[in-house]
Amino acid sequence: MSIETAENLVESWLIAKENERHAIEERRRIEDEMTANPYIYQPMLTGTKTTAIGGHEIKVITRINQKINSEMLYEIAAVNGIDVRNSRLFRWTPAINKRIWGSASHDETSIFAEAITDTPARVTYQITDKKEDKT
Repeated sequence: MSIETAENLVESWLIAKENERHAIEERRRIEDEMTANPYIYQPMLTGTKTTAIGGHEIKVITRINQKINSEMLYEIAAVNGIDVRNSRLFRWTPAINKRIWGSASHDETSIFAEAITDTPARVTYQITDKKEDKT
């Protein structure tokens, strides 16, 4: 190994990183077009839907991102006599413990609703070539 080899590796890595950035931008542009195409994407709040087009299986995954207003959460908890750090509803960042939150009662979760903002997450795709899938 020489310094020239190391410099070439660094340069190659930088080029690959730039190519990767362009590829991600292009993939996201295509995903935005896919999301606008009703043959591929039918709006749904959350969940997974699989369709087949031209020998490909397309799995569309939608999620909702949730943000916590921690100051408001503390205020709500204080008014209701709850120590949110010991609550099973949150990981303490604060972040929602989705598995437990989803199974908790409405009475238990509704008092914190003001402190949580839901926004749609980016739609993700998994595409499998069904032609190659046949083994």
